[in-house]
Amino acid sequence: MNSRYMNSRVICNTVPLIALSVIDSIDILRHLFEFVDVLEEVPKEILEGGATNAGLANYQKVRWIKVVRLSNAVDPLLRTSLDSGEAAVIGLARESNANIILVDERKARKIARAVYGLH
Repeated sequence: MNSRYMNSRVICNTVPLIALSVIDSIDILRHLFEFVDVLEEVPKEILEGGATNAGLANYQKVRWIKVVRLSNAVDPLLRTSLDSGEAAVIGLARESNANIILVDERKARKIARAVYGLH
């Protein structure tokens, strides 16, 4: 698969990973992006997925997603405008010079584009 993002780094939040895992399509990220990073909270959230543990089995098979930690505090604007997960994803994208994020919340995507120039 050829992608215009193939040499890009994407920061992914929990819900998109669960959704792709549930439909057995998490590998699409590996084909679209060179690097896929998640915050250290993401695996914890997936493991806490309730009685069904939706997507857990497929996520646990993946070895190419890098789990990282934020080095700096999240921008106060983000903390007051978004929930902690989306705010941290945008913060990590800024720290790692990634220009692409995968989040499920529309408000987070709008703020990421308008304020930080992320896609």
